[in-house]
Amino acid sequence: MSFVESEERRALRAAVAELGAEYGASYYVEKAKSGQKTDELWAEAGRLGYLGVNVPEEYGGGGGGIGDLAAVCEELAAAGCPLLLMVVSPAICATIIARSGTEDQKKHWLPRFADGSVKMAFAITEPDAGSNSHRITTTARRDVKGAG
Repeated sequence: MSFVESEERRALRAAVAELGAEYGASYYVEKAKSGQKTDELWAEAGRLGYLGVNVPEEYGGGGGGIGDLAAVCEELAAAGCPLLLMVVSPAICATIIARSGTEDQKKHWLPRFADGSVKMAFAITEPDAGSNSHRITTTARRDVKGAG
């Protein structure tokens, strides 16, 4: 496995670093202290295609992988603007829909993840596992009789 980033990934990092520098840590800290959201940065990152770098191209994304999205997260965080929702919304939720969603779900949601116009979260918990999805023991069985 090579850990040398491609020229394309390095170019992505440089472009995202420029965006992060435009906003900077002072923007993020001011928003955090006043309890405001970082909507302007989120919208700009979406408009520039950075939120959807991991979304398949046929749904308006960049067609890259989770490594590309990680690079976006890293560069924004390095500039003092950690958009932690990126780890949940485009990384986890969009990936799940891209892999397991119906075609209608993909057409509806993935373009919105790609342009940043939607944010999505999810929740998992159960006794003895909390939010550690690797410890979940609940199972489901198909009932051929259906719900009654």
